[in-house]
Amino acid sequence: MGTTGSGAPRRTDALYRFIRGYFGSILLGHHIFTQDSTDTPQAWRTWLNGLPA
Repeated sequence: MGTTGSGAPRRTDALYRFIRGYFGSILLGHHIFTQDSTDTPQAWRTWLNGLPA
């Protein structure tokens, strides 16, 4: 895994962006370069729900 000039983690299959928002919030963006499978949305929900609040 490498990083872009902005520090966003980049893999060969995707670019992930974590941005510090206002009032302690965190914004997450992703660009997936490969064909998404049908379970991708559920995988993201599971991962995000497992993060500490």
